Amino acid sequence: MIKIVSAEKHARKYRDECKKLIPIANFGDAGDISSQMLDSFETAVESDREQLIHEAFEAHPYALQYAIDQSGHHGTWLISKQMIRTSIKGQSSGLIPDFLAFTRSSLGLFAWVVELKRPSMNFCKINGTPSANGSNALTQLNNYSDHIANFIETVRSNSGLENLRAPIGKLLLMGRSSSETVAQTHGRRLFNKPFEQQIVSYDRIIHGISFDLQSRLNWTDRT
Repeated sequence: MIKIVSAEKHARKYRDECKKLIPIANFGDAGDISSQMLDSFETAVESDREQLIHEAFEAHPYALQYAIDQSGHHGTWLISKQMIRTSIKGQSSGLIPDFLAFTRSSLGLFAWVVELKRPSMNFCKINGTPSANGSNALTQLNNYSDHIANFIETVRSNSGLENLRAPIGKLLLMGRSSSETVAQTHGRRLFNKPFEQQIVSYDRIIHGISFDLQSRLNWTDRT
């Protein structure tokens, strides 16, 4: 019992320290994996509504790490709808990505700009080449990351994110692998580059949560 209480106390302390690292972000770690998390994403993805998916990530930020090969699994910080460029009438529109995300590994914090698109829109066409929706989403992501890279000091100052460093990774979530052809899956994966760009289907999030949840239940059954 003493060891269990000590472990729980250590986990709470770790989470409190992580939350303070980026105060304006929602923080989540592996301790958040639950049937509620899985139900939330299954419901949101089946609804095909970006807003519900956005809300699911806000409630369960750790889920995003399943979309990132190099996440490190040390926790995930999500900042929703952070303006990175204000609009100037007659000159330029504002830039507001769905999320700015931070993951942490032994190498430290790494930042990602995240864009969500509907599960019913696959990145590639049937023949495996990018669809119009996929190309437009990628252009949108490039605009975000290019602005951050070119005006990093301004973005830090306006957002208060002193932890923001360039380069910043690009993460696009759209479509479902369960509805892709082999060519579509292959075509999408050709655009993935470690620590630079990830284009991921929502099924990967659901499968990741489901696998870890089942593993935890199996371990509990053995103890």
